[in-house]
Amino acid sequence: MDVRRLPFFYGWLLVGLGALSYAVGYGSRGTFSVFYVALLQEFGWTRAALAGVYSLGMAIFALASPLAGILVDRLGPRLVLPVGALLLALGMALSGLASQLWHLYLVFGLFASLGYCFTGLVPNSAVISNWFVRYRGTALGLAFAGSGLGSLILVPLTQTLISAFTWRVAFFVLGGIIAVLLIPLNALFQRHRPQELGLYPDGVAPDRLDHSPLPERPPVSQAPLGRPGAGPAGPALATGPAPGVTASPPAAPVGRAAEGALDDPTVIDREWAARTWTVLAAMKTSQFWILVFIRAASAMAINLVLSHQVIHVVDKGYTKMLAASIFGLSGLVSIVGIVGLGYLSDRWGRESTLTVSWVGSGLGPIFLLLVRDSSTPWLLYAYSLFFGLGLGSRGSLISAISADLFQGRHFGHIYGYLTMATGAGAAIGPWLGGYLYDRLGSYDLAFAGCAATLLACCGGIWVVGAHKIRRVGGAVRGRPAGGQIR
Repeated sequence: MDVRRLPFFYGWLLVGLGALSYAVGYGSRGTFSVFYVALLQEFGWTRAALAGVYSLGMAIFALASPLAGILVDRLGPRLVLPVGALLLALGMALSGLASQLWHLYLVFGLFASLGYCFTGLVPNSAVISNWFVRYRGTALGLAFAGSGLGSLILVPLTQTLISAFTWRVAFFVLGGIIAVLLIPLNALFQRHRPQELGLYPDGVAPDRLDHSPLPERPPVSQAPLGRPGAGPAGPALATGPAPGVTASPPAAPVGRAAEGALDDPTVIDREWAARTWTVLAAMKTSQFWILVFIRAASAMAINLVLSHQVIHVVDKGYTKMLAASIFGLSGLVSIVGIVGLGYLSDRWGRESTLTVSWVGSGLGPIFLLLVRDSSTPWLLYAYSLFFGLGLGSRGSLISAISADLFQGRHFGHIYGYLTMATGAGAAIGPWLGGYLYDRLGSYDLAFAGCAATLLACCGGIWVVGAHKIRRVGGAVRGRPAGGQIR
């Protein structure tokens, strides 16, 4: 089939496939908070010990993320994602056979988490970032919206299966859903780069771009290498990273390594964008390490809340089904937040919309903290609204910022290392929440700390200064031409 004859850009099909992978993969991971209640009641394990299953899983996710990036860059997504889906399906299904805690550590914590890594954040972000440049925020937002859809459907479905049958049946069903949906579709339709099909990113040929005026820049060969935005006469105002960000040495000679950056009308700092970004080159920049810190901190806070939200509400007197439904509702709200904020990030800028996302996420745990009994259900709806609004958009917007900074053929590898930070934070959060509850008898300190952490992350993303590297905000417009290479 000649994809150039399709009435739409093939990249949007990959966005839909990414959304499905997020819906099934992320949604199945999100059901842990429902299984958590059932497993505690049946086996009587401590909360910290059982939460450790989820924490181990996120640690595996962190450690495997660089490998996922390397494999996608070298082997391509048509192999990596189906294999990951198989591992995820086996891990979920085998969890239904568990009778000892270590069984869950092995199959859910190890197998399912490897599968989740190879079907989730790293491969899909790398693929979609290759297919989209000017519409990257929108595309990633639409793909990440699948996580909200997965929570909306799979969390209540899991609770229904547990109530009607057993938690074991619920695990078996989830494993079957993953195998049927993700393995064949990814094997058939995944493509790594638009050039494989004779297409251009965004479906727009470079000679048909409407180039908006950009700041005058010296030729790359004349610009001294240093921090982004530096010119022959010294630092250029409003083009370098924020004060306090350390200078970056040249990553590679400018030339073919620019990969089209010099002709890209979205580029503001051409020197930065023209470098060939490798993992080692990225690690020499302060931007990379600031992203590592804020990804780890925000992931720790969000996953602590996600893993303990249902049991906290059940402790306060609400039914399990109501708790699962309320948090499924947060998945619905997150779809609006992911798509809406992803779209707005291409117009307002990444930092502004990510700040809105984190403020919403930070307010969510405060409402959850205020739940003291079953007489205030409005607090649950307020939590779902605010936490859900910012929940998924955080991931898509950070992915877009990461790609704006380190775009290139090694981005999958770089993004894998950045995702290690996400996994590390996500590994600490669930265990820390269980530990604090076992020691203090409540989640008050845990939820308050999560709120403070998420609100504090807002400042860090402005220091990174991605808006001074590439132009967003609708400054570049294209006239679609089918996107084919002629």
